Order: sequence, then structure tokens, then C-alpha cells
Amino acid sequence: MDLLDGYPKYAHLVSHYPGMAMYRRFARLNAQNLLYMQSELAHLELELDTIAKEDSESDDATRQSFQTYAYNMRRAQGADANQWKKVIEIRNCLREYNEALLQNLALHSLPKPRSHDRSILKDWLNRPEGGNQFFRGLEDEFLDSSDLIAISKHQATDDLFTRWVSQTVVPLAHKSFLHRYKVNPTFWPLHCSQHILRLLLTFHCVLEIGLDLREKRTG
Repeated sequence: MDLLDGYPKYAHLVSHYPGMAMYRRFARLNAQNLLYMQSELAHLELELDTIAKEDSESDDATRQSFQTYAYNMRRAQGADANQWKKVIEIRNCLREYNEALLQNLALHSLPKPRSHDRSILKDWLNRPEGGNQFFRGLEDEFLDSSDLIAISKHQATDDLFTRWVSQTVVPLAHKSFLHRYKVNPTFWPLHCSQHILRLLLTFHCVLEIGLDLREKRTG
């Protein structure tokens, strides 16, 4: 399949390598949005309390009944319907506010991308046969953002060994021999990088288990 450069090729990459699925959380904007909605609701709350007080102190028996009989409030017409209209306005605003709160909770529970995944993606985006530096302007800086999140379920602990492998071993392997391979030039370097990383991490885990068993036997 011939892929169009830019977003289509990048999206294809993410669909095949979930570790490359990283995006900005926009934490400041989300927090600012919640503050705006909170302020809006606070004013709506005051407006509703004011209208409810006016209705309860009215000479109209029907309006007085609104505080104990919502059915009459829903059936009200004209100026008498102000309280119900305000309730509906608040209900819609609350729905958006609550959804935004839960979305923010979910966003803050997502992990940051692993440094080696970020390094691999940067390398792919800079390669002529990869992303070919298609990001422009402000988008070009998104991988350097401090509020990146990873949506892959395969995120693991980003320890010192992992960072050393991704930042030292993998780039060295590319310079030494991976650049000679021409198979699937678009995704081959990324594919090899991830396989090298998995192989070395597996070896590292086996080595740790072996050392642990040895200590138990000698201890």
C-alpha cells in the first residue's frame, strides 16, 4: 500500500507500533477550561438561588409551590418558567463540567511515554524515508513537551538500563549495520530498534534472575 506522506504515514506507524502513540495532555488548557466552567457554574448557582427565592416569596401560589413540587415548575409558562429554564441551563453545563472532570482524571492516570519510544519516534520523524520532518511550526516541538502521555497499554518502567539501551545501543546499532538493510525502508529502522530493545531487555531480565538465584544459593 502506497502511503501518503505526513499524517497518513504517521498514523499508519502508530497503528502498527502502539508504543509510538504519544500525544500532548494539554494539562494547562484542560485546567483552564475547568476553571472557566467552574466560574460559570458558580454564577448560574447564584442566579438559580435568586430566582428560587423570588418564586418562594411571590404572591402566586403556583410559583410558591416550585420549591416542593417540581411538576408545577416544569409546566410553568412565560416569566413563571424562569426557574425551570435556569435548571435546564445548569443541567447542561453540569454535564459538560462533570465529563471534563472525568476526562481529566483519565488523562492524569495515563503514563508518560518511555524515553526510548520517544527517541525512536524522533529518529523516525527525521528520516527521509520515515516522517521526513513533515511537522511544521509549533507541531514540530510536541515531542519535547513536558506533558506528553502514552496511550499504549504496553508501557513499562523506564529504568536506567532501558534509557541506556535506547539512547546508546540502538543509535550505535543504526550507525553500525542497520542502515545497510533496505527492507521496508519506511518502518524497517523502527522495527529493528524495537527488536533490539526487546532482546536486550529480555537478556537483562534473565541476567537479573540468574544473579538473584545465585545470591540465594550462596546466601
